[in-house]
Amino acid sequence: MIISKESRECFIAIPKSGTTTILSAIQPLGFEVTGKNATWKPHKWPQAGRHDPCAPRGYYRFVVVRNPIRRLQSQYNDFVKSPQKWEHEGKYDNCSLEEFCEMSLSREANERPWFHLNQAQFISNIHIDLVLRLEDIAEAKGFQLQDRWVPVTTHENSHEYEDQKVPDSMRDWIEEDAKAFGY
Repeated sequence: MIISKESRECFIAIPKSGTTTILSAIQPLGFEVTGKNATWKPHKWPQAGRHDPCAPRGYYRFVVVRNPIRRLQSQYNDFVKSPQKWEHEGKYDNCSLEEFCEMSLSREANERPWFHLNQAQFISNIHIDLVLRLEDIAEAKGFQLQDRWVPVTTHENSHEYEDQKVPDSMRDWIEEDAKAFGY
């Protein structure tokens, strides 16, 4: 969990949805990484497992979501082009986006690692007070968190996404997020 005890707020971090960007914006506001992810580092979610959704009672919970196609393509780029970041180094070597998606969908739903869940599934059983879209944050260069403005500096993603066609097999996975979050 990423919480501010002073302001009683909790950031529910969804992997590949701008967590590093948001964390660097909220840490100066007194947010700390606690619980299972107390040693949280970018790209170390598989070791940490799914985050602890149980923020202390009375905390204001917010989450950032990302365009589901961009999130999927970012996952693919990270796993295939930067395998040294992950414990499954080599597992996805030389696979296409379609093969990556097929491997993701071939697992039983209850055995899926976090990266096989869409954002709607990831937060399905967690009460959320505020859902923010990463693209809106980037455009506005920040976001409103309760009674204050939080400035955010986003980075340009160097990966080429436009050249990658998302397989039809991922249509339901993407559509669920698109419908839930207005993409």
